[in-house]
Amino acid sequence: MLLGGIFNKKIKELKDLSKSESFSDKTPEEVAASFFLGIKRSQWFFSIVLIVTGFLGWVLLYLGLYSNFGGLKIWAYIILSLFVLSTGIGLSYYLLHPRRFAIFTYLVISLGAFMVFGAKGIVGFAIVVFFLATLWGYTIVKREQEIIIPILFSRLLRKGLPVFFTGLAFTFAAFFNSSPLGQILGGKPHIPRQFIDVSLVPIEYAIRIAVPGFSKDIKVSEFENLTIRGVPEFFKAPPQAIKSAISNVLSHLPEESRNKSVSDFFYTTINMQLGAILAPYEEFLSFVFLFGLFLVFRTVGVPIMWLSLGFGWLISKLLSHFKILHLRKIMVKKEEIVL
Repeated sequence: MLLGGIFNKKIKELKDLSKSESFSDKTPEEVAASFFLGIKRSQWFFSIVLIVTGFLGWVLLYLGLYSNFGGLKIWAYIILSLFVLSTGIGLSYYLLHPRRFAIFTYLVISLGAFMVFGAKGIVGFAIVVFFLATLWGYTIVKREQEIIIPILFSRLLRKGLPVFFTGLAFTFAAFFNSSPLGQILGGKPHIPRQFIDVSLVPIEYAIRIAVPGFSKDIKVSEFENLTIRGVPEFFKAPPQAIKSAISNVLSHLPEESRNKSVSDFFYTTINMQLGAILAPYEEFLSFVFLFGLFLVFRTVGVPIMWLSLGFGWLISKLLSHFKILHLRKIMVKKEEIVL
């Protein structure tokens, strides 16, 4: 009797223990139906959405760099591409599981960039950098997730997104540098014509006070005739000496330069002098231009990062509200030192 009672008690304890240690309240059929190759169906669906979003980001960037758009449209497409890619990757940092599946997803997104931009020269290297930076950011977020007990979306993404945006800035810089627009801007350093025209506006008005009839659109030879006809009164030197000096300077100009407008003459001369100064360093200019592009995209990425962080948090809240995301509590082991 006594042994039978003890045996029955142990059997009951084992049943209670098995119930308390159950990994899931689903039936085996439900568990099998929700998995494919060991990955949940929800994870597969999220991965497909990420891949499509990533491909959309690459297409937007391609349209911005390779279409004949104006300056504002180019940057609109680039910024939209940054936002789309960063929002999708940011969400994946705390929603995509397990690590091997995240590697697969990021690899497919990177292959999408190969399909859109190719893999010639620095472009292929930049795509590899994008993949490594994305995976590194994911690893940082997962390690941080193991340290903190509550789920803090902003804290997690603040740890991983800066690494991702650094790699993304280099990738965008390489793509921009290899595009037709980048080849034009990065070919030979020059001061844009618009900048020269704007700079000549105050000079034009100042010269017009001393030389009536002057305009930046008149030819250089016409400017010579204006100064010879009437030397400004504020010059202390004799008028004849000034006329001779001006004629002597302008006489050394080739006929082609004398027939140019004043603005064209300044634009050509200034850029020729700039090219002569930078000629000894020409082999390093491409690296300087690429580094400058990297700094530009990294700077532009700062507000985009915070915007995508906030948008990702909003999406997470909406998914939680509609019971698509579930917050579960798990038991964790904590180490402590006891004397």
